[in-house]
Amino acid sequence: MKQRRLGTQGLQVSEISLGCMGMSEFYGPADEAEALAAIDRALELGVTMLDTADIYGYGDNERLVGRAVRARRDQVVVATKFGIRRRKHDPAYRGISGRPEYVREACEASLARLGLGGLAAGIGVHSGPVVEGLLGSPGVMGYDVIGDTVNTAKRIEGAALGGEVLVSEPVRAALDPGTRCGERREVLAKGKEAPIEVHLLA
Repeated sequence: MKQRRLGTQGLQVSEISLGCMGMSEFYGPADEAEALAAIDRALELGVTMLDTADIYGYGDNERLVGRAVRARRDQVVVATKFGIRRRKHDPAYRGISGRPEYVREACEASLARLGLGGLAAGIGVHSGPVVEGLLGSPGVMGYDVIGDTVNTAKRIEGAALGGEVLVSEPVRAALDPGTRCGERREVLAKGKEAPIEVHLLA
């Protein structure tokens, strides 16, 4: 299996990754034994990256992936995601959130469900003008706003070293007063006249 560099922080992953969403939901009843066997076979064939998210099976998919790779953690890169919110009692609901308190809560919950230790790659977090709402509602999916936010977050991520979480000044200001922030840095971003002020989350 050919390998590729992922991002800017030295991670090497297989060109083909395994998306695990359907193992817990969306494509019929979940079969855990079959899912674990599929992951085992993928790893045998040289796949080194598994993709999951906190909304797949309301967290069950992260737990499944964590169990599947825990004994060989050093051989696998696990990618998970957050940002879309669901409600078990209302399966049709899809919300979106980038609020600082939610970002931290989502990261901590995903790490707990996966049970694989800390973050191997740095994360950049930036709160744009639109931070929460129902998907599809007016203003929430304005691509100019989302594009600026994603670009800024990407630049912040590029400045984060392995295991670091950098947050922009708007996010730092909105964090719980007890949250410790360390070193202050400046990051250049496309379309921004001045550097972005970021802080290392302790």
